[in-house]
Amino acid sequence: MGLLDRLFSGVNRVEQTASDAEYAVFRHRRFRRAEELAAAGRADEAVVTGIRRRLADSTTETRVRLEWFSPEPRVGAIVWGGDLPLMVRLGSTVRVRASGDEATFDTVAMSGRSAAPSDPGRRSRKIPEPGVDDMAMDARVLSRLKKWSAETAVVEAIDQTRVLGMATQNWDIVVRCADGAVATISGDEVPPYVQWYVVPRAEIPVVVDPGNRSRAQGDWPRLAEERAAAGGRWDDAAPEGSIAAIRLKGR
Repeated sequence: MGLLDRLFSGVNRVEQTASDAEYAVFRHRRFRRAEELAAAGRADEAVVTGIRRRLADSTTETRVRLEWFSPEPRVGAIVWGGDLPLMVRLGSTVRVRASGDEATFDTVAMSGRSAAPSDPGRRSRKIPEPGVDDMAMDARVLSRLKKWSAETAVVEAIDQTRVLGMATQNWDIVVRCADGAVATISGDEVPPYVQWYVVPRAEIPVVVDPGNRSRAQGDWPRLAEERAAAGGRWDDAAPEGSIAAIRLKGR
């Protein structure tokens, strides 16, 4: 090995050591408490009462508000990424491991369910307000929700969009409005917290382009809040034909 090779090798080892040290500190801060809760927290069942999504660099950060009794009323939150577990929907229950006002998903109790979380998530000191606050949707979607006309429509067909024969995370949804007009929600990235409810023959809130009634957009936060009153449980099966069921079958 030449001098330059030995020099570069030494530099690489120093950089790797520094990187490993930084990772250890980073992981210590963000995940140690979550791992402790997942291992030793009190097993409980909580209700999802709030979902807040924001863009963070090139990813989506989701905070899930939870409420439970332990034995007195408690409120806490879990931080998750963009692809929220499909069983996590407003008004429904999830299994948690909790201590005081801190909680993580109980992945062991919910294992075996294809819609369950794969890891416990991270505890969150910031607790979102009740309801859905989603600013991570595409800017065009947010603009349509402000400018287009609010209506109610019935889902007639759902089709997963494909690129070069490969399925994407986007969906074409054909809906029929109250006046009989047929419109399409085109290539939309439907948030995971409502994929349970987008199913043929279901009535959903939409906004329609006043200048072209063949174009529509699902009002996903309003759909989640409207369905919250029906509740639900972490061990429910996804409705047949729903986006959630289609995704789960594809796994």
